[in-house]
Amino acid sequence: MKKIILAICLNSIIFSVFSQITCDSAYVILKTAILNNEWERKEIACYKTTVKPHDTIFTLDSLIISPDFESWFFFVD
Repeated sequence: MKKIILAICLNSIIFSVFSQITCDSAYVILKTAILNNEWERKEIACYKTTVKPHDTIFTLDSLIISPDFESWFFFVD
């Protein structure tokens, strides 16, 4: 669960700096910067579209509010 929130925060920072980033670019950043290249045994999924500011993302046991700007949402298991 912590990695999901971390991925959203990182992608939000990237969005604010570069204004637009593709899902593929965000995926590479997630694997290298957040997961430190230790992603081989993990399942990673991404929303097909970006998450709008302040969207609510429901998980099995909680909910996550997206940051103040558009971002990619990744699920890491």
